[in-house]
Amino acid sequence: MGQNIKMTPLQMDALKEAVSIGAGNAATALSKMAHSRVDMSVPKASIVPVSAIPKLVGREKDIKLLIRVNIIGDAPGAILITMSMNSALTLSDILMERKAGATKMLGPMDMSAIQEVGNIMTGNYLRALETFLKVPFRSSVPFIAMDSEGKVLSGVLAELGQETDHAVVIETELKEKDHEIETQFFLIPSHRSLEKILEVLGVH
Repeated sequence: MGQNIKMTPLQMDALKEAVSIGAGNAATALSKMAHSRVDMSVPKASIVPVSAIPKLVGREKDIKLLIRVNIIGDAPGAILITMSMNSALTLSDILMERKAGATKMLGPMDMSAIQEVGNIMTGNYLRALETFLKVPFRSSVPFIAMDSEGKVLSGVLAELGQETDHAVVIETELKEKDHEIETQFFLIPSHRSLEKILEVLGVH
């Protein structure tokens, strides 16, 4: 499959609308988890080459939190959720019901809570995509890691790049009172799964 997939604004809007439903459902679940209203929105959704992911994630020297989920079944692939360390600390403040800026480092309970957020986001986004694509998805338990030099991300992309050369990027914003978090959600489908996505979107 070629390296450049060009989507029209209408096609990008259709993809964004599909995953926005998942974001709304995820926000409801996170609000219950945090005992506070959490709003989640999808300002942008697009399809990019896997090789572009490191640049989208940011500078390698910045510490990132990386959550990986494998997709198994008829539409295999993987999901990566990335966020800056500042966003991870802020997310922990929300989940553990602390004051803004209270979390200075992530302990086991913080990591477990963030891992559950990854599980919630993944589950709701996949259910929304199932409805949109009419393809069943099953996911594995999330794996979470801190990536200080981009080595974890590079290793994951080298592995996944053997299966496909494109990813669906879903930029996600979470807001709760005076907290605001930006995350990136990458759906990296197999070639077969990507072809189905493009077929439904009408991309040639």
